[in-house]
Amino acid sequence: MNIPSPADILNAINESGYLFEQEIGSIIEKFGFNIQTNSAFKDIEEEKSREIDVTGYKRFYFDEENKISIGIRILCECKNNKNPFVFITRNKGKIDNSYSPPNFLYPKDEYMIPTDDGQNSFYRRDGFIYYNLKEIFPYNLDDSKAVQFCKLVQKNKEWNAFHDGIYDSILLPLSKCLEYYKSKDKAIRSETWKNYIIYFPIVVLNSKIFSIDSHIDINKVNEIGNISFTREIESKKQNNKYLIDFITKENLESFLENHINNFAEKFKEYIVSKYDS
Repeated sequence: MNIPSPADILNAINESGYLFEQEIGSIIEKFGFNIQTNSAFKDIEEEKSREIDVTGYKRFYFDEENKISIGIRILCECKNNKNPFVFITRNKGKIDNSYSPPNFLYPKDEYMIPTDDGQNSFYRRDGFIYYNLKEIFPYNLDDSKAVQFCKLVQKNKEWNAFHDGIYDSILLPLSKCLEYYKSKDKAIRSETWKNYIIYFPIVVLNSKIFSIDSHIDINKVNEIGNISFTREIESKKQNNKYLIDFITKENLESFLENHINNFAEKFKEYIVSKYDS
């Protein structure tokens, strides 16, 4: 019986992506997250167990006196292939200004905001609008948005844009995982504590990311480190517009520091100021 050499074993394992997942988990762990690899979650559509490559959680802020807690949960899929991804972007329109991403869990499902009509007249709004988070959330601060993406696959020395099935294979598992954790976290809401959780569904690629800005120059290709993508999903159990970030492995640490940690710090200031005012 043939026995694989250590080089054969390492080559097979590296190609499988197992070590890539562990590498990404270790990078996330460096930023203070408690991580799990190959973490199970329940598929809300098919009622069966699935796995996500890496999950990470950390309590970012804890205030015993005012009973405020802010947590960050990362939900990460790792793609070990070397095929580049290309995103097409365009300018945002007016409708994008009203987008409330489902990436947050607040102490309440909705908040009452007084109108100018009288003391007993209120608007019902979600936490994103109530806390005016569009002023600080990275996606809302960008003037452009990604509207399509594809994977480049080389065949017979020619590169082809491949998109069949990649939306569902990448975005559906992450959106289902997000809904699972939001439901799980909501079930342990406290009547005495004001618990907030920020969710970051991300895809980490072991390949390059490029963009073509259709509103600027359709003949120019830009190499980028990360990009946000939104996708509307309507099904029996899901009805939302999900926001997912795509990041290269080389840009992951910068994303964790400049995108996640910096936003969480601003989020904390907004929340605390609400209770101080």
